[in-house]
Amino acid sequence: MNRKQSANHENHRYPPTVYETRMKPMIDRALSLAGMIILAPLYGVIAVGIYLDDPGPVFFWQKRVGKNKRYFYLHKFRTMKMCTPCDVPTHMLSNPERYITSMGRFLRKSSLDELPQLWDIFRGKMSIVGPRPALWNQKDLIRERDKYDANSVRPGLTGLAQIRGRDELENPQKAAIDGAYVSVLRSGIGPAFRQDITCLAGTVKSVLCQEGVVEGGTGSLRQKGEERDRLEEYGYKKEFHIDKTARKRVLVTGADSYIGGAFASYVRKCYPNIAVHTLDMKSDTWKTYDFTDYDSVFHVAGIAHSDTGKSSRKEKRRYYAVNRDLAVEAAKKSKASGVKQFIFVSSMIIYGEAAPYGKERVIDQYTVPAPSNFYGDSKWQGDMGVRRLADEYFKVAVLRLPMVYGKGSKGNYPILSGLAKKLPIFPNVNNRRSMLYIDNLCEFVSLLVLSGSGGIFFPQNAQYSKTSALAAYIAQANHKKICMMKSLRPFIYVASRMPGNFKKVVNKAFGNFVCDQKLSEYKGLEYRVADLKTSIEQTENCPRDSKHRKDEVEFTVITVCRNRENEVRRTIESVLNQTYPNIEYLIIDGASTDATVSIAKEYEDAFKKKGYQYKIFSEPDKGIYDAMNKGIQRAEGEMIGFINAGDWYGAEAVAVAAGEYEREPYDYFYGDIHLIRANGNTIVKHSRADRFPTSRHWNHPTSFVRRELYKELGGFKGKGIHDDFEFFLRARRAGKKFRIVNRALAYFPVGGTSNEKSCKMCKKRIDDRYRCYRENGYSPLYFFECVGIEAAKFVLS
Repeated sequence: MNRKQSANHENHRYPPTVYETRMKPMIDRALSLAGMIILAPLYGVIAVGIYLDDPGPVFFWQKRVGKNKRYFYLHKFRTMKMCTPCDVPTHMLSNPERYITSMGRFLRKSSLDELPQLWDIFRGKMSIVGPRPALWNQKDLIRERDKYDANSVRPGLTGLAQIRGRDELENPQKAAIDGAYVSVLRSGIGPAFRQDITCLAGTVKSVLCQEGVVEGGTGSLRQKGEERDRLEEYGYKKEFHIDKTARKRVLVTGADSYIGGAFASYVRKCYPNIAVHTLDMKSDTWKTYDFTDYDSVFHVAGIAHSDTGKSSRKEKRRYYAVNRDLAVEAAKKSKASGVKQFIFVSSMIIYGEAAPYGKERVIDQYTVPAPSNFYGDSKWQGDMGVRRLADEYFKVAVLRLPMVYGKGSKGNYPILSGLAKKLPIFPNVNNRRSMLYIDNLCEFVSLLVLSGSGGIFFPQNAQYSKTSALAAYIAQANHKKICMMKSLRPFIYVASRMPGNFKKVVNKAFGNFVCDQKLSEYKGLEYRVADLKTSIEQTENCPRDSKHRKDEVEFTVITVCRNRENEVRRTIESVLNQTYPNIEYLIIDGASTDATVSIAKEYEDAFKKKGYQYKIFSEPDKGIYDAMNKGIQRAEGEMIGFINAGDWYGAEAVAVAAGEYEREPYDYFYGDIHLIRANGNTIVKHSRADRFPTSRHWNHPTSFVRRELYKELGGFKGKGIHDDFEFFLRARRAGKKFRIVNRALAYFPVGGTSNEKSCKMCKKRIDDRYRCYRENGYSPLYFFECVGIEAAKFVLS
């Protein structure tokens, strides 16, 4: 440290002078009062221009750091659109141009947006010359100013840093310049007065020449490169190749966590190849626990949101100790123990609060975190802390979650649920919130564990939530009547602008806060196992009365198998885990000689407990289509689906098919399917209603067909390996009603007879598929389509 730096660092040893305590405040008040009187007409013109450009408040105020780090609210003319994130400085908006209004751009370049601060000067919160007031959450700048005692003076409308670089300066440079100003201010009346005059003259020159104004702000030239690097961490830019059969060991750090407990239960049910153990983090005994046996650590320990306005200093320190320090310690121990992946539960709260009622708030790839309270800041510091530990061998995945809900969840959802069950009316208000159903989160984490990847992730439901729609779904799930009234909107509007806690409650319930869906979609990682309505039904888990159950269509699912002991468990469990309540499940076994039948019998009690009809038939048959016809003959359900041993359903497969049938009955239904290659890579094969039908856009494992249609058309002919496709063509030719959903409903490992890579089998499949076309009256030109499909299989398999 050189002599000048040492002097600046020791400024606090010199008391304020008479100029700083007496003369300067008098000059400030006199000049600010004169300025407000003289500039009153200009105030009026600017106000009209702001309102015409973007209707809304003319002024805006921000929480800033004043003398001795006491907070005050600074006033400015509004230069940014109403949809701009709150409490985020311009230099933290990496694409600020899209937020700045046309009038605002002029005001910023001319610095006229600062004129309302004359009122802050008059009331003694600011000075005409001094360090520019920092936002309360600009902690880096505040810490740097502490080194030079620059936080001990009143902040200014302009200052020494404003004439020496303004927005182009980095925080350490700004703080050093502010320290130099304080040093001269306390050196005597003459030097201090001359310095203030110099700053005012320099400010006039700087404003007239528009020097140092950079939208994007502090160090923005360097920030562009940093922004590129930061965006590379986002998970939506990755492509995932997941082996769903891989065996993994996961340690959940946080034994009593709602998310951790739900994840452990979900994995036991859906991913038996993932072993999960939980570890209590409330005492220091976790530090002696051996992490070396685990592939991943899922860190869920943390303190959730509370009333931050009433928390003591001790409580605030506890937030940082748990949400930041404990997370970083757990990550360091994981890395030192050779764990390959660390998953940290962060929160969207790091971006600040939701927009109030009537305003929009969207988090996208350009939004920079700007916590609005110590809870959000503790999460943000934990988020940054664990990511700093990531390297080539230690992957860190951060989950920035919206509100998570599900059976047994805490927070706002149970409150809304209670109101929806009791209130006869509810406001029909248009708002949007990102939310995440617990099963969707658990599926996401399961797949993330299997991928072993790191990055920044934003899992959320595929649909944004609307508070009134949530209330309606909750009431419907509980068989309650609730009337949604648009006429209550004016009352909500008025309430959202009332002072006090009532305003907070209304904005919390009906405010807007969403994450761009682009950030939540991941190639090869399909995690949304339940839509919004279904997730509410599962969360409420209401007993269905007998009348409701009779009204439901019964679905029969049939599994045809023979000697498939290594594959039949997953297929059976996928049917057992369906969310639809009215299912009959038939196992049609071809007299297996291995343990297939005994494995199937192990699940009899589980199906009985869930209320599903479960029947096992084991007898010789004449091939797969003969067995399928036997299943059709024994089926009692109105709709029939086939899922063969080795394939498996997603949890919502039957519920989606039933929902479509409830909306409008159909004869034949099918959807998208996950194709799982031998190397574990997963791709989605989409369904489509082609004008000229082919098997490329039809997926038999996702098909559900009306039982009467099988009787009408005669079932499967059993002439070849593509007889299921032949029945599809037969139904098309008969003009039956088809329904298609572009949602992946089942999983199909690529292999078997339909994909065997040999010239003999290719020829056999070509001949058989061509037979299917010709028997149903299609053109001989379809022969080329048959050849093309097999050629593609031969080359790409």
